[in-house]
Amino acid sequence: MEEFINIITITASQLFQLLGVIFFFGFVLKWLGEQSLAHYTYGSKLFNFMSLIGTPVHEFGHFIMCKVFRYHVDEVVWYQKPNSNGTLGYVNFSYNPGSVYQRIGKFFVGVGPLFSGPLAIFLLLYVLLPDAYDAISAQIGTISTHWSFETFEQILQLSWTFLVALFNVDHALSWQFYVFLVLACSIAVHIRLSKPDLESATSGIIAITILLLLLNVISEFLHLSLSDHVVTYVAHFNAFYISIMIVITVISLLFFMTSVIWGAVKNRTS
Repeated sequence: MEEFINIITITASQLFQLLGVIFFFGFVLKWLGEQSLAHYTYGSKLFNFMSLIGTPVHEFGHFIMCKVFRYHVDEVVWYQKPNSNGTLGYVNFSYNPGSVYQRIGKFFVGVGPLFSGPLAIFLLLYVLLPDAYDAISAQIGTISTHWSFETFEQILQLSWTFLVALFNVDHALSWQFYVFLVLACSIAVHIRLSKPDLESATSGIIAITILLLLLNVISEFLHLSLSDHVVTYVAHFNAFYISIMIVITVISLLFFMTSVIWGAVKNRTS
């Protein structure tokens, strides 16, 4: 009985560490994106412009995960003008429900934009503002995954380092800075997951849970270190992912504040 409780506890902890961070930032960015776009007219030129940039990056996240997990991609629409359901793009796919690997892939296909969006923004930062990229790259992956006061200090330090590296006199006089802001905000606001994305991700959690349970059962009864390895790999992933998503969240917050100001000005003049 004690071994069974230990297995359940370890599995729950692994799931929380692995999925909790991804879902946390997923919901934060979803809320910020929806609140930001609420200040712009749906279907307006600005909305369509930002969607034209952000939607293909969003769909690429789904598409590449389909390829990683060997799904059959039936159709990809990288961007379209919003239809009656507000759909801007989509990836239709099929998979083998009997494959554990592909069932696990449902989660990663669903949250794909939470990987493709940050990757695209960091690529833009590297190409357009390499000095800002260099300033924060040394801190990427150093965030502690054991939540404490020190962890929040590290998060604040990384956020401040990014803001200082981004907003300076040299950048204010360069076209690269403004191009980066426009592209990064357009991508960041479309990282948010749709309801079908969340449904796909949620359905994949069952397969992940079963796999972790199996690994932990083998580890417990054969006295192997599989569980310890899983925890170590998850901790490394979280440190890297949290660091990156803090930067993306800062960009989303900047766009959110700009949207609030724009909305207030528009209401006053109307």
